[in-house]
Amino acid sequence: MTEPPLNQDTTLGQAYHHAMNGIAILVAEDLTVLYANPAYRDLTGFTEQELIGKTFPELTKQIDGESSIPSYELERLLASAEAVYDTDHVIKHKLDYDIRTHQRWAQYPATIPNGDSALLIVELSAKGPDMAFEAMVSSMPDYQDLYSLMTRNAQDLISVSTPDGVLIYVSPSSWSLLGIKQEEFIGRKRKDFYHPEDAAQMDQPGKLYSEKDRFVRRIRHKDGRFLWFEIWSHVVRDKEGKPEKILSVGRNVTDRKKYEDRLKKAKRIAHMGSWEWDLVRGDLSISEETGRIIGETSTEKITSFEDLLERIHPDDREPVKAVVEQSLQDGLPASLKCRVVHPDGKIRTIRNQWETVSIKDGRPLQMIGMVQDITEQTHMEERLRASERNYRIISEHSLDFISRHAVDEHLTILYASPICFQMLGYEQEEMIGTSGLSYVHPEDRELFKNALKHNERGRYLDTYVYRFRKKDQTYVWFETSSRYTFDNKDQVKELVSISRNVTERKQYMQQIEKLSYEHALILNAVSEGIFGLDIEGKTTFINPAGAQMLGFCPNDTPETLDLRVIEQYGPGGLSSVGTPILQAIHSGRSHQQKEAVLWKKDGTSFLAEYQVTPLFDNGVRKGAVVVFRDITGEKEIIKAKESAERADRAKSEFLSVMSHELRTPMNGIIGMTDLLMQTAMDDEQRNYAGIISQSSEALLMILNDILDFSKIEAGKMVLNREPVPVREAMDNLLDLFVHRAAEKNIELKYEIADNVPELIIGDPVRLRQVLVNLVGNAIKFTDTGSIVITVGMKSAVPFQSALLEFKVVDTGIGIPQSKQHQLFQSFSQLHPAINRKYGGTGLGLAICKNLVELMGGIIGVESEESQGATFYFTVAVGLPDDEGEFVDSDDSASENDGEEELSDFAYEKLRILVAEDNPVNQRLLAAILQHIGCQMDLASNGEEAVEAVAKKRYDLIFMDIQMPVMDGLTASRRIREQFPGHSPVILALTAFARQEDKDACLSSGMQGFLSKPIRSNEVKKILQKWAGLLDK
Repeated sequence: MTEPPLNQDTTLGQAYHHAMNGIAILVAEDLTVLYANPAYRDLTGFTEQELIGKTFPELTKQIDGESSIPSYELERLLASAEAVYDTDHVIKHKLDYDIRTHQRWAQYPATIPNGDSALLIVELSAKGPDMAFEAMVSSMPDYQDLYSLMTRNAQDLISVSTPDGVLIYVSPSSWSLLGIKQEEFIGRKRKDFYHPEDAAQMDQPGKLYSEKDRFVRRIRHKDGRFLWFEIWSHVVRDKEGKPEKILSVGRNVTDRKKYEDRLKKAKRIAHMGSWEWDLVRGDLSISEETGRIIGETSTEKITSFEDLLERIHPDDREPVKAVVEQSLQDGLPASLKCRVVHPDGKIRTIRNQWETVSIKDGRPLQMIGMVQDITEQTHMEERLRASERNYRIISEHSLDFISRHAVDEHLTILYASPICFQMLGYEQEEMIGTSGLSYVHPEDRELFKNALKHNERGRYLDTYVYRFRKKDQTYVWFETSSRYTFDNKDQVKELVSISRNVTERKQYMQQIEKLSYEHALILNAVSEGIFGLDIEGKTTFINPAGAQMLGFCPNDTPETLDLRVIEQYGPGGLSSVGTPILQAIHSGRSHQQKEAVLWKKDGTSFLAEYQVTPLFDNGVRKGAVVVFRDITGEKEIIKAKESAERADRAKSEFLSVMSHELRTPMNGIIGMTDLLMQTAMDDEQRNYAGIISQSSEALLMILNDILDFSKIEAGKMVLNREPVPVREAMDNLLDLFVHRAAEKNIELKYEIADNVPELIIGDPVRLRQVLVNLVGNAIKFTDTGSIVITVGMKSAVPFQSALLEFKVVDTGIGIPQSKQHQLFQSFSQLHPAINRKYGGTGLGLAICKNLVELMGGIIGVESEESQGATFYFTVAVGLPDDEGEFVDSDDSASENDGEEELSDFAYEKLRILVAEDNPVNQRLLAAILQHIGCQMDLASNGEEAVEAVAKKRYDLIFMDIQMPVMDGLTASRRIREQFPGHSPVILALTAFARQEDKDACLSSGMQGFLSKPIRSNEVKKILQKWAGLLDK
């Protein structure tokens, strides 16, 4: 590079030369160019050889047409080293276009070889102001005069700092720019005056200052606000090349920054970016938004046209290149739409438009353009085209008549869909261009005219039903819906209508109106109140009976009725917002209220029963109909009924408790009598003991009946389902009564029909209970003759279920028809004389009736007085897939094995513990076990039982449930928890037979039950069962 023409020993000149970061040119007294720095050459496009020797007027002209510098200003500059001249000029570019600049002239502080003075021209602003040259010079302590010359009128913020950012000088402009005096800066860190975010950035390497980059940062004003400054710097180095001072120039660009931010935001919202292509250098520069649109990344920068082509979709590259080449040739503005492919594979559609800047000879110099992301717009256009295609398809194939009309007084038809021929007899061409109103029945035309007048600016018209003329001059009923369309200026463009032939529906409506009249007659005649509600709960109609009950006048119209006064209140004070009536309407479900409070118009209330039935039209909820009646007169009856039911339930609970309490002393009576019967007695003693045994068994049967009856009334009777061998059950039944029948010389037998399966699924205990009751009654009331039990099948579903019918036919005293209705009522007996003769509580048949109904059947009687009686009942039973699949061979084998082993088993080996608090029960169990040959220990409560198990190993424990200190359930759990390795068999002793009691026993660790009253044979059976298992 050619050096400026300075004396070689002029170090100041060398400093100028090396520091020329700004745009500067050196001229002689006659304005001949001596030197132009690289920045000036880059700006104007001239080479150094082309500039040297030219005069400055050849390179620039003053804006107002005068010479480059007035002669008197030139003389003043040459006369004084302190003089400065500022002016505006337009510099000529080599390609013959103008560049507007602001210049500062001053005397060059050195002489040229011929001894003349030189002038230094610094371009203070062109493409961007650059004051680095002045700032650097001003920082040099040896040349303070020149520094003063260049900065005393500067409007930029000029500063000098150490390399680590400590300020050593700030220009006087700091006061006007920031409200801070020069001395307030000196000695402080540069970043102390910057925004915290910018100060943090300055801590990063290479960000405090840079000779290559310019920074736009925020500096704090004295009043606390921040101003944006564009800052560029130059480094002054010492002789060894180390940084000595940092020269910085900052220009207030706050207004520009606001504009740039607004422009950037606007472009971002509009998905619009800008770009410039320097055709001379081949450089492509793009804005941030442009980079986002075309998919520029931090690793893949777009800096050339070739880089841009790589982003263009392969199918669009050649068309893009062709349009660009054509624009370069003709220099005309151009635009095109193409697709770009982002690095992640996403495809965006863009619109690109640009202008080409050319020199006078037509050679292109630069392209400047804008790019916009129109992906969404393209998609919308595609959807619009698809919508138009669909519209054509719909209009051409729709069964409705679609038409478009001009918005004029005649509604001129612009389009008519092809269905018009089939529907009306017209060809499309016949209707297009004709008046749409001319087809409307004369009586209906005013309807349309008024609609157009009232909806002139509306988006939609109401739907109207009117008559439309066919080609054969007859009329059809049309239902038409219309809407306006609008242009881009929101002006009404045309009217689009869709019409449907509703002639048949109109006829149906006439029939419905006739039916409605007939229905109205019915509504007016019924005594129940009936009213209708729409989906919002507003009244649509009410019949006279309903209006009268609610306090309205029969002549009131539905519009004048305010049925919101029918507010219902429940226990929680529920208002009408959440009433069951409104809930039924909103949910679309029927609702029945047996008892509700409805309010009259005058504020009084009454008790009502009502039914809400939702109304639907093609599946759409339309409202509901409410039917109600006044049940105020029934209130006392309801109260009396509830009171009776409560008393009845209390009675049942009392009977249940009393029956359980009575079973405990009965346990001692029956048990001891059983033991007494096994001792040696004479005939008289045995007769007395037999009477005691029979009496106690009869009393126990009464107690069991009371218990069963209370269970049934309380709803706690639970049926079991298990296999029942029919013939075996009948054999066991006859075995029970054979001796009693023989004593009265009565023939007793049963008959089973051939179609009755051998095995059924049901509750054997309850079935046996009904049969025992009926057969027992038959024997009781039959003095001679026979009793026959028959079993038949009324119906069946193979391998699923059957309905069996049982009959008990006797030749007894018979039952008068006038008394038969009393048979199955609780505590009912036909005659006191009969009761005295035959006995009984009057509960047996009532219990049978309830049990039969629980088993899915019915019970009845056929009889005449002195002609015997036939009691019959049916039960629903299950049928097995295989009659043998429910036979449990293991259970039967174990029972047989137990019987065989009974004689061989040494019962004295069993270690038995009896936990029972009742002394009578203790003695009873002790006597029974001793009679069998077993040894036992006694415990009076659960706590003693646990302590006994801790001291001794027992094989079996009889555990009473209800004991003081610790009950049997708790004791059983303790034994299972504390002695897991030694688990004796625990059997419950209980007077309760409820299923929940059995479940509680099993869950506490018990394994079986021994129901009170305790009998010797039951004890033997249970020992027989468990002794065999224990022995094994």
